Amino acid sequence: MRYLAFILLFVNLFCSTVSGLDKRIDEPIKVGIYEDTPYITINSNNEITGYYIEFLELIKKEGNVDYELVVSDFSDLLTQLENGNIDILMGLDSTGDRQENFLFNNYKVSFETHTINTNKNINYGDFSKLEGMTIGLIEDCASSNCVLSFLENKEIRNLTPIYAKSFHELENLLKNGSIDIMVGSSARPTKYKSIYNFESHPVYIGANKNNLHIINYIDNQIEKMSLRENNLIVSLYDKYFHPEHRIQKVKSNILFFLLTILIILFYFLFIKSKIKKFKTQKKIRYGLDTDKYLVYYQPILNPHTNKIIGFEGLLRLLVDDNKVLSPYHFIKEIEDNDMLFEVSLWILQKIIKAYPLISNHINNENNLYISMNLSLNEIRDENFVNSAIEILSKSNIGPNKICLEIVENVKIDKLDVLNTSIKKLKDAGFKIAIDDFGIEYSNLDVLKKLDFDIVKLDKYFVDDLYSCEIKQEVIRFVSKIATVTNRSLIIEGVEEEYQLDLIKSIENSKLYIQGYFYSKPLPLEEILNT
Repeated sequence: MRYLAFILLFVNLFCSTVSGLDKRIDEPIKVGIYEDTPYITINSNNEITGYYIEFLELIKKEGNVDYELVVSDFSDLLTQLENGNIDILMGLDSTGDRQENFLFNNYKVSFETHTINTNKNINYGDFSKLEGMTIGLIEDCASSNCVLSFLENKEIRNLTPIYAKSFHELENLLKNGSIDIMVGSSARPTKYKSIYNFESHPVYIGANKNNLHIINYIDNQIEKMSLRENNLIVSLYDKYFHPEHRIQKVKSNILFFLLTILIILFYFLFIKSKIKKFKTQKKIRYGLDTDKYLVYYQPILNPHTNKIIGFEGLLRLLVDDNKVLSPYHFIKEIEDNDMLFEVSLWILQKIIKAYPLISNHINNENNLYISMNLSLNEIRDENFVNSAIEILSKSNIGPNKICLEIVENVKIDKLDVLNTSIKKLKDAGFKIAIDDFGIEYSNLDVLKKLDFDIVKLDKYFVDDLYSCEIKQEVIRFVSKIATVTNRSLIIEGVEEEYQLDLIKSIENSKLYIQGYFYSKPLPLEEILNT
């Protein structure tokens, strides 16, 4: 029976504790407040604002519990709290005697700092001037006793304390000369001079002894908010008592926002394009390695003998359904992603590898060559030129078997820059051709200043050749210039028999043609099977 009684007692105590934690709060909590800016401010319209009001609003929102304000002076509120007329009192310091009469929550709601103010000519920290003065204090306030003890330790004697119910009342006493100095809240704005600031003590929410469930409930809501990343209570406290923190936080947020914008802009302007370029380069390299890119060969012939004297290697792309695309559809992607040099060197290796196969098949007494297109940028680039020379040197196929065609329009002011590279390539065994001659910037000065072997006349000059005597005369004129300078002339775009007949009428042993009239570009397998 003794053990049973002990167990029942323990269960009863445990249930009481649990009920204190979980008891529902159905009625509005009666909250005692007293005017003390910035904790509580009451304006002329009796509108109440301040830190404690916003604090209570957070608790209300978090805990879904309402509250009712009871406004009075501090001493009266203490009496009402002890008698149970109010449930809690905001901003109560937890002194020894008060712990016997009231309950306190676990989390401090503020940390009070105070100042000694005066309207007299006293320098900051000059306590000797306070001898014999009258000091105004808030009655029943722990800070009042702290200040008196502090001044007593400073050996300031003969101070006459006068007590008031509010800071507002103290300021009126100071204004009318009833007191010389007063203890005010550091957080409270005032026009009076501060002669000393000091930290006082933390304050809590005090509750009537019968309201343990209210204190526990409030602590529970505070704890839940404090565990969040964005602690609303800390932000609220900084708003009223550490505005510099809020300003710094705003600055930090602005800085973070600006940095985020800069990072996003940097990503879209640089990183994203780099990633996209990297992926595109990887795709192009994969296409080179898996024969998605192909080299087709179009024959170059002597129109008088129909004998093939060379081929032009032309890049193609194999896509879905075995459809083959011309460079018009994909060369910009290669250029825009800085892959032109790499692709050109790949083409060079391909045509060098194909050369002995085609040469043996054609059997033209070892005078055959294969050409490929290059841009001005490639010809001007020393690294590219050196790489091309190295590839040709390792092949051991001999000189004049590979021809490099400069395909971009050559401006006059760029001619001298090219000659160094052209000479280096020719010395290494390459033939050099100037492509698309006769259009836009190309003129006779090109023939004079550049040391190349072959002139390729643009297709423009054979279109409508039969009806345009000017084009006929241009072809004859260029043919004579090529003969005089000992250069070969290749007329591109020959597609009709009448064009061939007119070309045959021109006397030039180094005049050749290229076009669909004889053959379209063909894959290597078809060349070798014909």
